[in-house]
Amino acid sequence: MIFRQFFSLLFFALILPFCIKAQQPLLSVKKALRYSVKYHRAGSEIFIPGNTILREIAKIAVKEPRLVKIDIVFDLNLVIDRVGGNDSLSFRSANIYINGDTIYRGFGLGEVICPSRMNLMLKWANREDTTGFSEQELRNLNFGINDTILCSIPVSRFDPEVDTLLISGVELFYDSLALKSFTSRLALIHNYHASVAIIDSLKLILDEVNIHAPSMLPVNYFRISEITKALQRIDAIEFQGTLLTLGSDPVGLISRYRESYRADRTITFDFLDELGKPEEISWHGNIGRLADFYSGRILSWIRRSQLMDNLQGSIYRDFLDRYFDQSPFPEEENVTLKMLQKMFPEAKSDTLEGFFARSLYNSLQQNASVLVSVNRFTDAFTLMEFARLFASREPALRGFIHDEELQRIAAEGIYNSFVGIAAGCINTGKFAMADNYLAKADVYGRSNSQWVKSDTMYRAVFSKLFFIRNTDCDRLLENKRFNEAMDCYLAFENNYSANNLAAIRERLEEKKNQVRLGLYAETTKLTQAALKARKADTALFYDERALALRKAIGSAASVFGAQDSLAPELAKLRYEKIIASGSVALEKRQFTLSLGQFREARLLSQQYKIPSAAEFDSLYHRAIKHYLLIQLSVSQKKIWANLFDSAQIALEKTQTEANENGLSADPDLIQAMDKFKEKIREQQCSNLQDSIDLQLIRADRAVALKNYLNVTRYYHEALKLIDSNKDCHADEKSFNDSLSKYDAASGYQKNLSEVNARIAVGDYSGAINLLMENQELFRTGNLLRFGLHKVEFYEFIFSKNNPYLTETAASFLNKNGQIREAFRFLFLLMDQFVPAKQVKLLQENIGVALARADQIENPDESTVTALLGYKVAKDWFGVFKVAYSDERERLKKSLKTGLK
Repeated sequence: MIFRQFFSLLFFALILPFCIKAQQPLLSVKKALRYSVKYHRAGSEIFIPGNTILREIAKIAVKEPRLVKIDIVFDLNLVIDRVGGNDSLSFRSANIYINGDTIYRGFGLGEVICPSRMNLMLKWANREDTTGFSEQELRNLNFGINDTILCSIPVSRFDPEVDTLLISGVELFYDSLALKSFTSRLALIHNYHASVAIIDSLKLILDEVNIHAPSMLPVNYFRISEITKALQRIDAIEFQGTLLTLGSDPVGLISRYRESYRADRTITFDFLDELGKPEEISWHGNIGRLADFYSGRILSWIRRSQLMDNLQGSIYRDFLDRYFDQSPFPEEENVTLKMLQKMFPEAKSDTLEGFFARSLYNSLQQNASVLVSVNRFTDAFTLMEFARLFASREPALRGFIHDEELQRIAAEGIYNSFVGIAAGCINTGKFAMADNYLAKADVYGRSNSQWVKSDTMYRAVFSKLFFIRNTDCDRLLENKRFNEAMDCYLAFENNYSANNLAAIRERLEEKKNQVRLGLYAETTKLTQAALKARKADTALFYDERALALRKAIGSAASVFGAQDSLAPELAKLRYEKIIASGSVALEKRQFTLSLGQFREARLLSQQYKIPSAAEFDSLYHRAIKHYLLIQLSVSQKKIWANLFDSAQIALEKTQTEANENGLSADPDLIQAMDKFKEKIREQQCSNLQDSIDLQLIRADRAVALKNYLNVTRYYHEALKLIDSNKDCHADEKSFNDSLSKYDAASGYQKNLSEVNARIAVGDYSGAINLLMENQELFRTGNLLRFGLHKVEFYEFIFSKNNPYLTETAASFLNKNGQIREAFRFLFLLMDQFVPAKQVKLLQENIGVALARADQIENPDESTVTALLGYKVAKDWFGVFKVAYSDERERLKKSLKTGLK
């Protein structure tokens, strides 16, 4: 045991360094990053969730969203590994810390304010010249808390001696799922504080409950129902399993809840005891006042639900929406009916619940009508929504028709209220606020389209706002304040949806083009002034700006002539500047950048007939030579990725460009291209050898499985591969030797397969002949040495259980003199339930042949004795027995006659 442990430790000590070396990545980079979540006023939709998060935090932090601070500090680890010949790039985030405004109403927001997505830009560059690179933009990568793999992607072949990897443009943001997690956490926090407020209000209701006053029993019924339902909603949120998992309970919600729950259970059981007493209830008897008390309590929840909108508390609304989900009293007690029977002892029991439900509904409806009359449309609409829910969940109101008209009036009142506020804002010059309320009206109208049927007032106010704001922009344009006018038009454009802008899009573009033309004219004048003052850089700057404006304008205009007249002089300045910057880039070994600049300079020289700089040709040749060397080096990835056609095209392109630029005899380029060709050949031969080795592995596995048919198939495939590329000089002789070794065994298995195929198509004679040949092949090829087992003729025929095959085999044996083996097959035919008359001729032939053989071997034996030795059944072998007996007797008689 000790020796075994010693050798195990020795083995690991020897092998571990090689394992570690094999697992080392081609590239491993750790980059420490800091990212501050920013509030984006306009731009991509990917920032909408983040903007929403910042706005919510800003409400509690009491600052503008752009000033909310959320800093993410993290490590980004990049690793390139090679597995199985393929390179893979993986990203991993680690050591994530979040600083800033992370506390919200007493609770830490933690992971819910960690961005969930990341964009970045990868630059694959040559180490010698990082200005020549290929960019790969990675978008929408997963980004999570510590030690999270962001992504793992296959990449082209990476050569750490030639290639390098640069990262830029790292950008973190939130997706819709992250926003959902954040808003869910905020909803819990808001509901936590709202629940505390609810419990405090429930204490006031508890204090009003006097169980021992019988006249208050109906009112107490509603009070207890409200308390119980409110506690049910608080319990349903499950704060302890979500928000309070870390043990933080800033204002003691749990202890307050437990205290209220115990008090609620006590008064509930006391109420049930009082209800169970036989005495009638002595009450004031005004069902309308009782129903109004109920409506008033519901309305108080409606008002509080609206007060909580700014903090997104949902528990008040949940209380209303789920009011009928659970009963406040045990179902089996049938509390409502018992109470009504005590309140109205002389009424019929089956009418009480319907009467009571209609009274409550009528009160809800009447209160909503009053609210509409005093323009409290939101309260009225929500109260009618509750009444609709009440009518749908109350069995006694089944088939009851809800007041649709009243609800429509309330909904349109809300819609028009938003529009009316927007109109008031326009009158006071508060256009941004007007936009906000028009947007609210639009959202409300679309979400309540079943109630809001008219948008006349909305369209009138929107049109008014459009023209007022458009006038401000037009005034700036008239005063030639072009920059301000463009900002005004863009801001105006961003304030409205595409649907709202569709009708005025053409006019808006016309105005923006007028601004561009004005800016273009100003810029052209500035260019002229800079040229006169010999400020070359300034002149070129303004000219670039004018070109951009000209492109945006698009159509031909007479004003472009001024810029065109300046073009030759500007081209000369630009040429000189480009040559200078290209020379600097060349000295810094930024060959790709320098070549691009020299090519641009050449085009300018040709277009404007500018004489070439004295040193231009020398600089250009240096730049393109090194550029071609780098591109050829970068193209080696195509070789490693087995993209030989692409690699050959890259080589030919290099050769062509070298010839075109007078570099065909450059020794450095010739050497690089020769090495490139050799690498192609080496990789092709390496691939060929890998493919050959794979066929060898498959052949060895087939040998182990004694599947010699596949063995020779794999050797033939290997030979085809060798023949496809003679330049690699792969060893062909060993494969031919192996083929010779296994050829007989493969042929034997191939013949067996062919035998089965012939049987399948009904070629029984061909199958029998081939089976007999195969038996001879097994003997002459000494196939026992390959672990093969000889397929015996009888066992093979027996295993197929095919009467036609059996009959053919028996006939074959009989014709070839194997009479006794043929006779054996007659018993097999009988066992296979072949009718005797179907093989009558076969029985006759075998009977005659056996009789002749037996007569020669035992001439003195009687026919009866001989037949008894065959032990044949009388009924099935009748033809055989007759043929045997007749032939034997005939031979005996012939013998006697001959002797005489």
